[in-house]
Amino acid sequence: MRAPSDLLSSNAPLVPLFVYGTLRMGGALHERYLDGEVVDHESATLTGFSLRDVGAFPLMVHEQGHTTYGEVMWMRPDSLGLYRAIHMELGAGYTMELVEVEVPSMMERLPVLAFVWNNGDLGASRVPLNDWMAT
Repeated sequence: MRAPSDLLSSNAPLVPLFVYGTLRMGGALHERYLDGEVVDHESATLTGFSLRDVGAFPLMVHEQGHTTYGEVMWMRPDSLGLYRAIHMELGAGYTMELVEVEVPSMMERLPVLAFVWNNGDLGASRVPLNDWMAT
């Protein structure tokens, strides 16, 4: 699999980002960071990860046997919204990983960027159904 930087290359027409919490359409931070920056979006699932509820936002952690629900958002590589989202998430302690999601409408798996929490689950409870917007 390629490195996350490959998808951020200025040669890429659009950068696919998997969002699963407050950055999703209708999420608490979507308007602040991504409103007007998303060229297209589709529902998607990511296997091998679960969401943990730490209050105002979820953490996505590696966890076999689980599937996380979210959206893939495509943005231009020079998008201010993409830059702000990356800066916010990396600054909060997440890592950016290249993962493969399933996009049901496309009937295929796609490599995308995702923000993953690799600092333990902090003892937080699992988000019901691993879908932040369903809570």
